Amino acid sequence: APRAADRFFNLVRHGFFDGQRFFRIVRGRLVQFGLHNTPEIASRWYGATIPDDPKRGVNATGTLAFATGEGADSRTTQIFINLADNVDFDRQGFVPFGLVVEGMEALAAINDEYGEVPEQGRILAEGEEYLGRNFPALDRIETAQLVD
Repeated sequence: APRAADRFFNLVRHGFFDGQRFFRIVRGRLVQFGLHNTPEIASRWYGATIPDDPKRGVNATGTLAFATGEGADSRTTQIFINLADNVDFDRQGFVPFGLVVEGMEALAAINDEYGEVPEQGRILAEGEEYLGRNFPALDRIETAQLVD
């Protein structure tokens, strides 16, 4: 999935994920992140969609895939990590672009008390103010970095 890999590379390179919270957690299925906690930054990236990649690979445990909006070519910044083999995601067109090679136990331990309750529209509009006030125990990414 070259387009997804390139987008992920650029988001990490620009520090996009630093300080972001895991806002959607479906126990035993997935954890999702990728909505910036500063609305001005989120809005700049949210309209920058990337074309879909060819369907290859499977949504196996530990793979990363971009979430999609409505319709084709609607991926932006939201990513989920599969905590299980999610074969139904393959049928839905989610194309894996990466694999967690170390640290799955940390992902399985992410606080899931809020599940899917945080509203994505409010995260985009209000950012950290909304998340911190209503979901203070959400886990976050301290720093995402590229290593050789």
